[in-house]
Amino acid sequence: MDIIAFSSLVVSEGASVASEAAVLGIPTIYINHLNTSYLDEESDRYHLVEKIVDGEKLLLRVEEMLNYSGLKEEWKSRRKELLKDKIDVTGWTVSFINQAVLLREEQK
Repeated sequence: MDIIAFSSLVVSEGASVASEAAVLGIPTIYINHLNTSYLDEESDRYHLVEKIVDGEKLLLRVEEMLNYSGLKEEWKSRRKELLKDKIDVTGWTVSFINQAVLLREEQK
């Protein structure tokens, strides 16, 4: 995933790679006709993924995006919006387990 994290732009046919890049705040173009609900959300709600399947449009958009000096900052801002709407699963899990342990100890 390091290569994705340090990329200026990700163009992917794979939904998982496209989503990983989007969640990292990397400008992403998904070039597959197949849709997934999570990519739809990342595209439609957060504008983190652009879906382009036409080759000529793809090349034009890649050039346009790479020439836009504010691209990284704009996507980082969009990423913040996504993260603001989501929970920290690791934090939630740790809290849940800690509460379960405390409850069990109280029941002894």
